[in-house]
Formats: sequence, structure tokens, C-alpha cells
Amino acid sequence: MFAVREGVDFEDALVHLSTLLKGAFATNLKAMELATGTCHDLLLGNDHGLDAAKAVVEALLDGVEMRQVEQARLRTV
Repeated sequence: MFAVREGVDFEDALVHLSTLLKGAFATNLKAMELATGTCHDLLLGNDHGLDAAKAVVEALLDGVEMRQVEQARLRTV
């Protein structure tokens, strides 16, 4: 059973979310290959939502990385 724990590192949570999204993408892609008509259209809409979620997670991870680089730079100054 999946549970969200208090105090989980933000970056670790985003990496885990990215992994979950990869599984959702793969599942949705396979379903789109098999579906026709309205079902295919619904899955296509789902694919767009997954793309948006992936973009948000990637942007957040990029922000975390930029912050870490900046903090490391400040420590060396």
C-alpha cells in the first residue's frame, strides 16, 4: 500500500512521481494502440494531461537542481 510520509525530501518525492508518470505513460500508450473511437479520444486526452504533469515535475526538478548549484556556488565564495 502506498502512503505519503511526513518529512519526505521534496526532490525524492518528485523523482518518485516522475517514475510513476513513466508507468502511466506506458500504460496509456498501450491502451491507445488497442482502443478505437471514443475510447481512443479519451485516452488521447489523458495523454495530454500526463504530458502536462510531466512538464510540471521536470520544471520543479530543474528548479531544485538550479537551487543546489546556486547554494554550492555561494559556499565556495
